[in-house]
Amino acid sequence: MKFKRFEELTISDNYMFSAVFSDPYLTAQLICRILPEEKLSPDEIIVKEKYIKNAYRSRAVVFDVYRKDNTHLFDLEMQVKDDTFLLDRAFYNMCAMVVDSHEPGEEYELRFKTYVVFICAFDKTKTGRLVEHYEMSNEDKKSTIGKGHIIVVNCAVEAEDNKQLKPFAKHVMNGNTDTDDLFVQEVNTALEWKRRDRREQELYMEWQYELDKAKEEGRLNTLLSLYQKGRLDLNGVLEETGFTEEELKIALKEYLNDQ
Repeated sequence: MKFKRFEELTISDNYMFSAVFSDPYLTAQLICRILPEEKLSPDEIIVKEKYIKNAYRSRAVVFDVYRKDNTHLFDLEMQVKDDTFLLDRAFYNMCAMVVDSHEPGEEYELRFKTYVVFICAFDKTKTGRLVEHYEMSNEDKKSTIGKGHIIVVNCAVEAEDNKQLKPFAKHVMNGNTDTDDLFVQEVNTALEWKRRDRREQELYMEWQYELDKAKEEGRLNTLLSLYQKGRLDLNGVLEETGFTEEELKIALKEYLNDQ
């Protein structure tokens, strides 16, 4: 997989987005701009990195979780390419967060308002709105379960439904655009500091290695699955992997033990 050079990364690149918004203050500011109706104070939002795997054989999710006064959960994600299953993924993340927030034996009462936010460098929803807000309601919209929310930010849309967030959306689409917006200036300053940080450059190289490794392991698992199901013959697997028959037996045994 071809990666950008570190000095070419912008806020729309997943790695740099995560690096810049590891700053709790900037993250809190962004949350407040995305959700002005919540009237949250940046000083009250606590930022924590979170890994969740709720059940045996369930798919794990890794994201940043943000809590405020034990009443809110937030997951912020940067999305550069359109994904057919983006809303499904957002719903999965939300469910994982809700399950993780409950201890065994607790009542089913939802104690947190949970938000999953996808910041998209394109127009995902095609509604003409910068911010699209989904929540659970009945058919005529008269009754709503107000504890679960999915937010899609369509950064490519020129709209006025969230004027506070608009400068940041423009920055996502074009990081070289000059702006008078103080928040975007702070984000850009943090980004420039990250670019000059040699340790951050080393972490980026490690991230590239781990991502390539994960993709390669995923490809191997796919080949082993096809072989196990009889959809790929022995020679095909050996040719694709470069394994000997003995190495393939060991890899297949490990694969089956993990299922």
